[in-house]
Amino acid sequence: MLDFVRSLRALGRRLFRFVSMHDRRRRVAEERHFQQFAAMHGLRLAEARSAAVRTSTEDRKTAVVFGRIGRSPEAQVMLVTLLREAGYTPTVLLLRKSEEFLRPYYELAGVSIIEVWPTIGAERFLGQAEAMVRQCTSLRALLSLEFRGVRVGRSALSMTLRSSQVGLLDLDGEARGPRLISHLADALAAATHAGEALDRLAPTMTVSYEMEYTPKRELFDASLARGGTVVAAYRAPRRDALLLKRYSQTSQHRHPSSLSDASWRQVQHMAWTPAHRQELVHEVRACYEQGDWWGVPTRGNPRIAVAPEDLRARFGLDPARRTAFIFPHVPWDASFSWGEDLFADYQTWLVETVRAACDNPGVNWVVRVHPVNMGKSARVKDGTDSIEIAAIRQQLGLLPSHVVLVPPDSGVSTIALFGVMDYCLTVRGTVGLEAASLGIEVLTGGTGRYDRRGFTIDSDSTQQYLDRVRRIQDIPPMSAARRELAERFAYGMFVLRPLALEPALNTALMATDMSLTDACRLEPRVAAFTDWLRDPSAEDFLMPQPGGSSVHER
Repeated sequence: MLDFVRSLRALGRRLFRFVSMHDRRRRVAEERHFQQFAAMHGLRLAEARSAAVRTSTEDRKTAVVFGRIGRSPEAQVMLVTLLREAGYTPTVLLLRKSEEFLRPYYELAGVSIIEVWPTIGAERFLGQAEAMVRQCTSLRALLSLEFRGVRVGRSALSMTLRSSQVGLLDLDGEARGPRLISHLADALAAATHAGEALDRLAPTMTVSYEMEYTPKRELFDASLARGGTVVAAYRAPRRDALLLKRYSQTSQHRHPSSLSDASWRQVQHMAWTPAHRQELVHEVRACYEQGDWWGVPTRGNPRIAVAPEDLRARFGLDPARRTAFIFPHVPWDASFSWGEDLFADYQTWLVETVRAACDNPGVNWVVRVHPVNMGKSARVKDGTDSIEIAAIRQQLGLLPSHVVLVPPDSGVSTIALFGVMDYCLTVRGTVGLEAASLGIEVLTGGTGRYDRRGFTIDSDSTQQYLDRVRRIQDIPPMSAARRELAERFAYGMFVLRPLALEPALNTALMATDMSLTDACRLEPRVAAFTDWLRDPSAEDFLMPQPGGSSVHER
């Protein structure tokens, strides 16, 4: 026993030395990178800062940048530079201590206020969190919990499902209760910190990357509750791009990858030609071919070109019947934060949809489990059934032959499935927009992304939705007019909204033959982004079209 303890301690010392050595090397590399950056761009940054201040003709407003937006330090520097160019005084809230290496970059760019988000204080909210949870008799009651204008119930549920990787939350379960209470206490503390930060910094605008989880969700809600605006950067179909949406109190439920009403009107009225349709098809296919759809690298190199007859043979689909695909969301994903769902949660929607499919043998049914499980789900990594498949088997048992389960590691890309698909069922997944743009009828189980735009079949109740599932073969093929609406919306989402900001910023930064201010104004993507920042009425960023002005609303 003594030898075992000694060996364990020796292993601990070696591990500590390894980690310490790794940290030292990382810090040395970070310092060297900054010194090189400062030597190359320090003077140009100072000139750009002075030029932006001199040319400002209005009272400068404060913009808080919360956490990292791009992948590189250069992207952070350019972001605050463009905020200043657009008339804002940037301040920075580092999300965690590990972002401290960005501090000298921000200081070089002239940011005078740089703080680190506090990570303490949740313990004093545990009692209050426990009392709030005990009062909740349903998940809807939990989702409705608010504290100081912040939807803390949504934050707590998102964090609990994510950390547990479960699709359902049992409010009475001993295994879930402590975790839920802990996450609610974190949300209460974050809401308090958010209020204090907003009191201290008084920003007109907050800029952050993806706002679903604590503490970003709390700062998002608190900012809007005080009448401020939030610019949310969100992953885009292309990995090198971002989607940018400006939020206010009236738009806080809209999904980051949706089109605003004004953007939708613009896209509906823009010219529509076969060239636009081809550009849309090329953009979507290129993302699949690169194995990087919506910023999630595809694992296993799934095949994107599979003959329809091969797919039917592989999945055992009757060629005489139409085929409906059910696309589950990752059950513990937080996209329920945007919009309203017909069912209490994703797992309930999935089980009830499959149950209704079992009652409808007139159609081939395929349940395609989300491929992202290969990278995100601990169960799948351990060789266990995904949450989705386990829930279906546990609650429905053996499925009839006309219902097929396709695991996340099937080796077939989603884009290949459209060749045998007649119907697509999802709550709000982007696969529904892809399918609709190809003329496939889509049944939605919730709001918030592309529903009620004239090209999807949206239900007002669970009963109406399930009745449609049981008689889905009675739905006629999509008309050409409705398909064009879907194509236009998809074009706005997949082509116009993504902004390859970081490559554009790097282009401007490396143009050393001119001032940084001039380089930013001459780079089309950077100039369009700065114009958008200046326009408080513009909700979505949309790329300008060749030969015309920006499509985003004015």
